Amino acid sequence: YRGQVEATDKHDGGLTEPGGDSRRYYIDPENWLIARMREEVALHPDIDAQRRRMETVYGGYRARCGVQQSLGARVTDLDSGEEVQRSRVPSFTFT
Repeated sequence: YRGQVEATDKHDGGLTEPGGDSRRYYIDPENWLIARMREEVALHPDIDAQRRRMETVYGGYRARCGVQQSLGARVTDLDSGEEVQRSRVPSFTFT
């Protein structure tokens, strides 16, 4: 399937886990890397079990041993627009 996210064409596909949680991934057709993921989850279920619609935007891709790895991600609550989490990986190694 090909649709638009923020006025940009993206390929998307869904994944449903055995427990019933589902995620929708949006692939950038120019480089075939995951650009975004949307899901309905509890961000920290041991602290707050409320499920929210979240979007993770990935970026800062770097190649290592022929594998592209996202070194940054930003998680936003889709209903409130609030950024709820940001992560950055300063470096990584494959073993």
